[in-house]
Amino acid sequence: MHRKDSDFADRKPVVFGDWLDQGDVLYVPRFIQQSNTGPEKHYYHVTISACRNFEQASSEFINC
Repeated sequence: MHRKDSDFADRKPVVFGDWLDQGDVLYVPRFIQQSNTGPEKHYYHVTISACRNFEQASSEFINC
């Protein structure tokens, strides 16, 4: 299920726009994450689930 930018219009702005280096830690709160890149850059996203909405997460992973 791909979402449009307009689906997230009511979200707060980005608060972290930096790089993480080896050994850095980033805390990710429990909410839906969406990222966009331009056509000239590659993007790799990993989602780790703790059995919350597992069925929905599985179907999204298979359909991507």
